Amino acid sequence: MDENLIGLRIKKHRLIEGITLKELASRCNVTSSLLSQIEKGKASPSLSTLRKIAVELQTT
Repeated sequence: MDENLIGLRIKKHRLIEGITLKELASRCNVTSSLLSQIEKGKASPSLSTLRKIAVELQTT
């Protein structure tokens, strides 16, 4: 899947849940800088990180 599309979906679900970028990063044990790069499509999340994000955003 395209990194940009993944990032856009993460950001969309994060905003729907009303969670700040910093809060989600903390919950997923990643830096807010990395999460920001993932949302912008400039970094690819590892499978482990992607799973943590999905759990925190209650999505699959």
